[in-house]
Amino acid sequence: MPAWLPHIDSSVVLDGLTSLLLLLSLLILRTLIVRAIAKNPTLSMEAKRRWVVSARNTMVFVLLVGLVVIWAHELQAFAVSLVALAAALVLATKELILC
Repeated sequence: MPAWLPHIDSSVVLDGLTSLLLLLSLLILRTLIVRAIAKNPTLSMEAKRRWVVSARNTMVFVLLVGLVVIWAHELQAFAVSLVALAAALVLATKELILC
């Protein structure tokens, strides 16, 4: 690996690929569902519209939950960093007030 390229942890690359795979699979699934709804002659136009919106909202929810599950360990590390920063700010402010 060239020296000018940053070192990227393999777990981050794996999480990125998993996220991309989740997104592509949900897009394909949504397309298939929308086509099935559109070809159904027994549904009215309003019912088709409601089903399509419901399918889209469900896919967005599944995507968000999936991304949180995939990136949970990175999010936890970020949260710990924020807590450490907040504690440092509290201690620094306390010292500044005591001066």
